[in-house]
Amino acid sequence: MSDVKAFNNCMSVFWRQHEAEFSRFLTSKTGDSEKAADPEKTKVIIVTLAETTPVLEATNLQQDLRRAGIEPWAWVVNNSLAAAQPSSPFLKIRANRELPLISDVEEQYAKRIALTALQSEEPVGIDLLEDMAK
Repeated sequence: MSDVKAFNNCMSVFWRQHEAEFSRFLTSKTGDSEKAADPEKTKVIIVTLAETTPVLEATNLQQDLRRAGIEPWAWVVNNSLAAAQPSSPFLKIRANRELPLISDVEEQYAKRIALTALQSEEPVGIDLLEDMAK
């Protein structure tokens, strides 16, 4: 199983396990949800992969957030092959499959979008993350 598929499976399981808890948080009257809805105090960033299931789950999350009065500030499409501009013919085909999903996020769902390319090594630490942002 590829790392991406394993990540998607983990995120799907995580979402199913925590969906009810998240819904309770969004509807609670404790003040936490009010803080989360205040754009001066909280910025919500939705992170997804440029694949059908993760984008669908992220759009469902955005709908849940909006029902709770929380507007996502931005989306990050992470580990994109299209952004990495691969030279391999096989990877080019896979990269081209991402393009419609990236367009959907950009045109229909996100007010702001960051597209991060698949990296040859995981960017661990502030220095490597800052390098990615350049």
